Amino acid sequence: MERSDESIANDISSLPGSIIDGILARLPLRDAVRTCVLSREWRYKWKSVPKLVFDFQVGSMYLRNSKMEDVVYQVLRHHRGPINKFSLSCRTSPDIDQWILLLTSSEVQDFTLSIFWGDKHGMPSHFYAFQNLKHLYLYKCIFRPPPEFKGFSKLATLDFQDVDYIPAIFEQFISQSPLLESLRLVGCTELDAFEIQGPSLRFFTFHGVFKTIHFKNSPVLAEVSLSVPIVQSPGVRSSAVFEYFHIPPMLKKLHLHPCVLEFLGAGGVQSRFADSFNCLKVLNLSMYLDRIKEVASALCLARSSPSLQMLRVSLYTGGFDQAVIDFIRAQETPDPYLHQLRRVVISLFSGSEPEIELLRYLLASAAGLEEMVIAPFSSSLLDDARLMNRLKQFPRASPAALVYVKGRELCIIFPFLERLVLFFLVFSTKWTAQARLKKGKEGEKMPQLDWVSRFCSLLFSMNTEYKQANGR
Repeated sequence: MERSDESIANDISSLPGSIIDGILARLPLRDAVRTCVLSREWRYKWKSVPKLVFDFQVGSMYLRNSKMEDVVYQVLRHHRGPINKFSLSCRTSPDIDQWILLLTSSEVQDFTLSIFWGDKHGMPSHFYAFQNLKHLYLYKCIFRPPPEFKGFSKLATLDFQDVDYIPAIFEQFISQSPLLESLRLVGCTELDAFEIQGPSLRFFTFHGVFKTIHFKNSPVLAEVSLSVPIVQSPGVRSSAVFEYFHIPPMLKKLHLHPCVLEFLGAGGVQSRFADSFNCLKVLNLSMYLDRIKEVASALCLARSSPSLQMLRVSLYTGGFDQAVIDFIRAQETPDPYLHQLRRVVISLFSGSEPEIELLRYLLASAAGLEEMVIAPFSSSLLDDARLMNRLKQFPRASPAALVYVKGRELCIIFPFLERLVLFFLVFSTKWTAQARLKKGKEGEKMPQLDWVSRFCSLLFSMNTEYKQANGR
């Protein structure tokens, strides 16, 4: 016999209040609101839910005959109790400031504001009164704190995408966040000299234009991911970007995306850097094999990391350069500086001659290599028996080294995502630069570019998360 909803609700109602609150807090907001129909006793329980997430799911539930603005306002007005998490994804609206004002009496610890359409939203002055804030995510906003602002003393996570700020004030804000562990900046205000003081900082991700980055006080920084636009913004010389980047001594993981390696090699080809990266264990690179500076910088980084155990390389080939092949062939093998390397993962392998020479060099250089994993760009390469046999027969400095070729599922999914990310990194920056020029000349805004910037940021995040989830 089937039991009624009210009977089930009565059973749940017998649970301790703390457990019921925990269940409601883990439900999507629309499902938490729906519990009001279970029984009279449950009619108002959702009003004390400490987590409010207004997203497209909420919109699909409520927006048949009402506006998103009305829904958010009514939920906030009728809510009782603390709100620990508030997340809102919406178009630009003048009501946002009022909603934030309604939150000031709550002890908000996790705050997200994502503007998916319209102009960037300037954060109101009362927003900076959230002194219990631990996690802050802003997308397409303007961050301009008042002069009396002393930072968020409890902040642990900061994620900005397409956010405008004054670099000097933002730098001071970071220094006033002593508990900050994770800092992520994607497509934000261009930086000249960026000095980071983060005694608790462990993770740093940056995609954008900068001249120098210096970690002045970041003793526990363990992972850094850097990406610079391939097409620089107007007024910024490519040669001026990435003049200086100090790698902290405790860094364990380093991710460098296209063009960063080229800037590293702007000072000339070196065998090793003057400073060794003694704690670096994982090096994740995206590089063009037709650019000798990128290839030289990649080898230089690997040789300058005496503790390096994992090397991951995503390969892009824009053309053929015999100088690159000759450069790789001229390297010493076995390489005494790569003896500690245990695992190599090569993605987007297309079978070009520079790629083959790079694989030959790595196999002949790493005396401690245990395995090399190759993920072809095209699944058709898996059927090229001649190419596969050639790869497996290369001389190896390590007798125990094994060579694996990934299957078709990785050939289709992972390289496709890599290429898509690269495409939008290139063209979104180019379109944005053109839009800025046009805006400067005509005084017009370019809202049609909003989706490009956001989609690029989304792909960038998906690509990073996919690599981490699959051990790339």
